[in-house]
Amino acid sequence: MNINKDPANKQDDDIVEARVNRALTDSVQSLSPEVRRRLNQARLACESPKLKRHSLIKWSLATSMVVAIAVITTLPKPESEPSIEPFAEVLEEDLQMLEDLEFIYWVAEEKQLAKL
Repeated sequence: MNINKDPANKQDDDIVEARVNRALTDSVQSLSPEVRRRLNQARLACESPKLKRHSLIKWSLATSMVVAIAVITTLPKPESEPSIEPFAEVLEEDLQMLEDLEFIYWVAEEKQLAKL
């Protein structure tokens, strides 16, 4: 395509554009009101899915946030570390048992020595 920046070409382009616009306007005006109404409805129907899709995305995001919050709040709380007190009691009992065993062993040795 040969594009010249000649003012005469620009004027010719403007003339062609004006004629095309006039022809399109005349063709729309010659349509019956019923046809124009249906064309407008079709145009609106083509534009509305964009709005529906946008609102669908908003609803899906909101729903996923609600579900995430519900799941997080219903998760069981982590168990706290068991206290050391029960282990201390077991250790104390074990130490007492060891002392008793040592005493029993000492008594047994003393009896054996006494028999000799």
